[in-house]
Amino acid sequence: MRTPLVYGAGIAIANALVNLGFFFAGVHSNSERLAAMQWLGTTLVIATFSVGLTLAVRERRQTLPPEQEWGFARAFGAGVLTGLFATLLGIVPSYLYFAVINPGFSDVLAEMQRNALLDRGLSSVEVNRLMPIMAKFTGPAVLTASGTFIGFIWASLTALVVAFFLRGRAAAAKA
Repeated sequence: MRTPLVYGAGIAIANALVNLGFFFAGVHSNSERLAAMQWLGTTLVIATFSVGLTLAVRERRQTLPPEQEWGFARAFGAGVLTGLFATLLGIVPSYLYFAVINPGFSDVLAEMQRNALLDRGLSSVEVNRLMPIMAKFTGPAVLTASGTFIGFIWASLTALVVAFFLRGRAAAAKA
């Protein structure tokens, strides 16, 4: 239980640092810049999950006695548990970011959504009618909850891949 908690905390800290890096780089203060750099943020979050989950699953595999069976299910379970801790421990820094550090992020996100709708061909009247509805989904609590849910989905998908590659015992452990 200690290994998933430690690595989950590490993943949560790394993802919070990614958010702060984007904040200090000015990416989260401009809707055009945010739209252009969104791929990088997603890539960095997936990379932190990949590295953290891989390290957690490898350490968990090494801590089990050699006579205990290690397979896909145990590897996947260790990865999902680590991802669960990472997303749960990421709730507080995420909420603090959206509510205290960068409360204007919801406005930038709303502007990005407005631009995306206009690019799709909606008229400005239709967009203006939709914006109050969309504003309900950009508050700090909703952004934190949706980020936590999406983060857990990404962590679980990443755990599937990691478990596939780490489903067997290490060669040194078999000897």
